[in-house]
Amino acid sequence: MPTRRRAAKKGPTRRQIEEDNDDDLQEDDDLLGQDNNNMPGNDQEELTPEEKDVVHFKVLTSNNPQAPHNMTKFSWKERCFKTEDFVD
Repeated sequence: MPTRRRAAKKGPTRRQIEEDNDDDLQEDDDLLGQDNNNMPGNDQEELTPEEKDVVHFKVLTSNNPQAPHNMTKFSWKERCFKTEDFVD
C-alpha cells in the first residue's frame, strides 16, 4: 500500500519576518529617543567628594564553609580506607 504524503507546514514568509523585525526596531528607537531615564547607570546615588575618598576594604579568604572537614581516600597499599582530618 503506498504511503500518504503529508502537506508541508507553511510558516511565515521571509518578507513577514523582516517586517516584524522592522517593527520591533522602530519601537526600541522610540523608547530610547524619548526618555533617557531608562538608560543603565542613571539610578546611581550622587556622592560628595569626601564620600568618594573613603576607602573600603574587603578581605577574601579561601575558607569554604561548605567544604568537608575530613577526606576519605582508599589506600591501595594497605587495602583500606583512610580518613584525613583537616584542622581549620
